[in-house]
Amino acid sequence: MKKILLTLVLGFGLLTANAQWIAVTTINKTTTIAGEDIQPGEVYDLDVCPGTKRYHFDITDKLGIGYKIQDKAIVGIARSGKDINDEYNYDVFARYNIRNTALADIWVTCEYNYFHSSDEKYTDYIDLGLMYSIEVWNSFYLEPNYTKSMKDGEEGQFNIALSYIF
Repeated sequence: MKKILLTLVLGFGLLTANAQWIAVTTINKTTTIAGEDIQPGEVYDLDVCPGTKRYHFDITDKLGIGYKIQDKAIVGIARSGKDINDEYNYDVFARYNIRNTALADIWVTCEYNYFHSSDEKYTDYIDLGLMYSIEVWNSFYLEPNYTKSMKDGEEGQFNIALSYIF
């Protein structure tokens, strides 16, 4: 029994010693409207006119971490924004490398938001996509991708993601 336990510990240690962890995020463009959260009777004291739109880029809204398995697959978990109760949702994601080229790697991606009501269709919470992973510098990657929700009537979207392998 001791030999089996020692072998398992040694195997797990060697597996994590050669592990490739990856930090991922998606760049989101957010729009805020000045004064949209003012309640009746409150005084507006900001430096711009009420109703003015401001655009921001957010790189921490969809921050996540993954584990790279034998240079072909990545599995992980990432934040997917806030819900109506101002709490973060999380997606489980998987990527599979379908082609290595001289300039970029081509990946198929799948994201699944597992925090949803059990009475709804689970396929409504799956996003599938195609991604190019271009190494910009050392282990830093720029990843343009296109994802499409499996929910009926939803349109696909183009995203720019960043990742770092450590």
